[in-house]
Amino acid sequence: MKVAMIVPYFGRRPPYFDVFLKSLERIRHFHWHLLTDCIDLPWPSEQVTVHRSTLADCRRAIERAVGQPITLDKPYKLCDYRPVYGLAFPELLEGCSHWGYGDLDLLMGDVDGFFERFLKLGQEKFLIRGHCSVFPNTPRMLELFRHATPEVDFAHVAGTNEACFFDEWGGMAKIYRAAGVSVYNDPIMADIYKDRAHLSLTEKQLDHTRQAFFWHEGRIRRFFVDERGQLQDDEFCYIHLQKRAMVEPAWPADSLRAANCIAIQPDRFELVPALTSEAIQRALQANAASALNDFALIARKARKKARAWLHA
Repeated sequence: MKVAMIVPYFGRRPPYFDVFLKSLERIRHFHWHLLTDCIDLPWPSEQVTVHRSTLADCRRAIERAVGQPITLDKPYKLCDYRPVYGLAFPELLEGCSHWGYGDLDLLMGDVDGFFERFLKLGQEKFLIRGHCSVFPNTPRMLELFRHATPEVDFAHVAGTNEACFFDEWGGMAKIYRAAGVSVYNDPIMADIYKDRAHLSLTEKQLDHTRQAFFWHEGRIRRFFVDERGQLQDDEFCYIHLQKRAMVEPAWPADSLRAANCIAIQPDRFELVPALTSEAIQRALQANAASALNDFALIARKARKKARAWLHA
C-alpha cells in the first residue's frame, strides 16, 4: 500500500509548514509531492518530495489531462482541479495503490492506522473534504471528474475564475452519488471552526466546551471535559486549522525535530516536554480563555461584511 498526495502550492511559504512537516515523520504509507515555487524543506524528509513548479506549469499539465483550455489565473482556483491531479501528474503515481490531495494547514496524526481500518471496510473513497481526500489508483477514479450529472458541468468549472468547490460539495460529492461510489466520510478529522477565536469543531455533535488538542508521538489527541465533569480523551486522523492566524514558530529546527509533543493552542504551537496532566490542564485553560474573544471576532467579521455590502 502506497498513497501519493499531490499538493501544488504557490505564493508565500505557509507560516507553520515546519510543524506540518514534523507531524508527518512517523507516517509510512503516504508520501506528499509538493509542486511549489516557495517551499524548501528545512530538513530531509522521507515523507515529502519537493518539485519545483509554477502555476503556469500546473495549468499546462491539467489542460493536457482534460483536453481543453482551463481558467487558472490564481492559485486558489486550483481547488477546483484537484480531482484531475491523478490524470495530470501520472509520473507521481508510479507504484501507488492510491492517490489524493490535501492542504498544508494541517497537522497529521496516525493517518496510516485510520487508512488501514478504512481499507478493511471495502469502500472505495477515503474522505471527501478538500483538505484531505484519497482515491484508488484505477482508470475509473482517474476519470471520475468527467462523469456527467444534471447538477455538475466540468466545462463550466473550467471556464470561470469563480471558485466552484468542485473538489468537494460543489461537484465531486454529487458525482460520487450519481456514479454509485461508496465513500467513507466519518468525522475522523478535527476540522476547526474558522470563525471562532478558540478551538471549536465544525462537527458540533463532537464538540466540547472544554477541550485541548495535541500532536503526540504521531497522533492527534484531544482531551475534553465531558458532561459529568470527567476528563476524557480521543484521537483524530488529522487537525485542520483553516484560515487560522497562527504565530509563526521561531524554534530552532533541531528543537522541533526532537519534540515528541506539541500543544496546539488557539493562535500558536507550544513544544511540550511531556504530555502530563499539568500540560493538559494548561492547554484546556488557554483554549477556554480564548473563547472570551469570540464575541469580538464575530463583531469584527460582521462589520467587515456590512462595509462590503454598503460599498457593493
